[in-house]
Amino acid sequence: MGQLSLSSAFSAEQEIMSTIWHNAPYAPFCSDNKTVGNQLPRREAFKHPYVQLNPPCNIKFFILDIDHEDESLWNNAQVPAPNAVIRNKNNKKCHLLFRVDDILVKSVKEEVEVRAEPILYANAVYYGLCNKLKADRAAFNNLVSKNPFHPDFNTEFIHSRVYKLKELAEFAEPDWSVYQRGEKENPNPDSRHLSLFHKVRHLAYQQVNQYRLGSDLESFYQRVLKECLAGNHFKGGGFREDENLPASSVKAIAKSIATWTWNNYTGSSCNRGIMKLPHDMEQREKQQRAAGYVAELKRERTIERLKQAFNKLLSTDVKPTQAKVACEAEVSLSTAKRYWQEIKSKPAQDPVVASSNKKVSLAIHKVSFPRDLEAPIFDVAYTYQLSSFLLKQYSSALSLDLSLFNQEFLTSTSHYSFQAKSGRLVESSSSLFNVQTLPKSIRKSVFKGWYEIDLLFSHGQMLLDVMSAHIENVIKPSSFDKQNIWKKLELDSWLQLAEHYADFLNNFDDRLSVWQELSGLSGKALKVALVSYLHGAGKTKFDNQLSGKLSLLLGDRQFNKLIKIFELCRKSIKDLSVKLNVCEARVFKDYWGQVLVIHDGVLVKDFSLAERISASLVYQHTISLIS
Repeated sequence: MGQLSLSSAFSAEQEIMSTIWHNAPYAPFCSDNKTVGNQLPRREAFKHPYVQLNPPCNIKFFILDIDHEDESLWNNAQVPAPNAVIRNKNNKKCHLLFRVDDILVKSVKEEVEVRAEPILYANAVYYGLCNKLKADRAAFNNLVSKNPFHPDFNTEFIHSRVYKLKELAEFAEPDWSVYQRGEKENPNPDSRHLSLFHKVRHLAYQQVNQYRLGSDLESFYQRVLKECLAGNHFKGGGFREDENLPASSVKAIAKSIATWTWNNYTGSSCNRGIMKLPHDMEQREKQQRAAGYVAELKRERTIERLKQAFNKLLSTDVKPTQAKVACEAEVSLSTAKRYWQEIKSKPAQDPVVASSNKKVSLAIHKVSFPRDLEAPIFDVAYTYQLSSFLLKQYSSALSLDLSLFNQEFLTSTSHYSFQAKSGRLVESSSSLFNVQTLPKSIRKSVFKGWYEIDLLFSHGQMLLDVMSAHIENVIKPSSFDKQNIWKKLELDSWLQLAEHYADFLNNFDDRLSVWQELSGLSGKALKVALVSYLHGAGKTKFDNQLSGKLSLLLGDRQFNKLIKIFELCRKSIKDLSVKLNVCEARVFKDYWGQVLVIHDGVLVKDFSLAERISASLVYQHTISLIS
């Protein structure tokens, strides 16, 4: 008997269905009509007839809105076959879905740059297809489209091929008119949104200079909003949708116009000619240079605001974390991270603040010693020997009180040797580094004038890296004991879990303050307990570390959710504790031999080196002067 197999047509249909489902956002917008409604979890959103198919950061599908019933324009051998056709039941009007190579329109990672050229090309190819097939050009700007899985429509799933933009451009010539001035400036005269946008933006261009001189962005936005509200009269104006725009859409258009005009528009400003460009230069080149000039000017102003915020925090003895600097400067956290190196490149007169009163232990992690590192210059190694291994011998010269030393350190000094290559103390009888501590008072005496770089909630931050590494391998744990945790978290996948945890880290300082006030515990005690639980401590030990306040803290929704995330990671990621320790060991590995390593930070004698190390770190941290 021959082997049974599925037909290729059936396999292709299943593949494109799966592609549409898995490429949709985790919480897409949805509605019962063509307007943008609510944002719901995917399984709930797809119960509505209209749903968002493209994720917020990518274009994965070209969606063509066919409002005519002439199928011969697209249903023939000369036209690239759409991946799916979503038809109305009572007529032949439909949506065509073309799966295209991913086009990045927004980045969530600083190191990934969004390029304008592919987006412009994709728009031109899309509008070219619309012209060829007589589709409604406004569909490209619509957030929601017909739901291919909804019973209100008849959907034909055809194939799963991914089109390259070049292929579609060979069939339909790209339409670049959307980027040209003149009559075609509005690519879709039937769109109420675009009509209002193009009408009001020119008024904004005329008024922005007046507001820049004597007012602020908020006042300018209110003026633009007033113009938008005055122009929102589309009922009876011959538009396809014969009604005015909702208030939310009008506000969004006003905000877009006001923000861009305030930050970028220079066409009629008093600075015209400031770049002294030759009059015979091509207009396009002038615009490119002007855009570069404005972008650099905006960048310098942003950095200056951030530096002022940074120095203000230093002057008030507040640790200048990225989150606090961003809040003080009234910019986003991502902006502060982007310019963090520049912020610290020119420090104030007193570049760092004195260490806080919190006790920070000098410790050496138990990780294997690297054998392939070059030995440092002798003078550098000798400096560290004087500062660490020979503390006892030089105690009289340094006027140190021996009673301040840890008793274990005193009695076992001969049992340890200083490893110059890594800047660590090594146990003579073992190939592993041994964790040792020094009281704060000793550190202030021995390392006075040195700089300490300290990671904030280090293993908590590193958990995000470990989670991200599992996104591809673990879509969703299926074992029964984990399903209950997923249900309580109200999350769908590892990607959504990682995004949620990243948001928690961005607001960690604020939430830690809430938990301190709720429990009466110090921030350090809370962080120590959380890291201990993350590494596998039981509930009893966790409660003891929190002085019996666990049940009280679990009453806080955010704390409860964080604990569920920790539990899910502990159950799902094999050797989680080891992976976190490996992440921590790698952070300062490039600087072994140049610094004295502590478990989640380093001590550095030279400020320029401390500044360079600080600029290279991807984790939130503080830099302080020991005095």
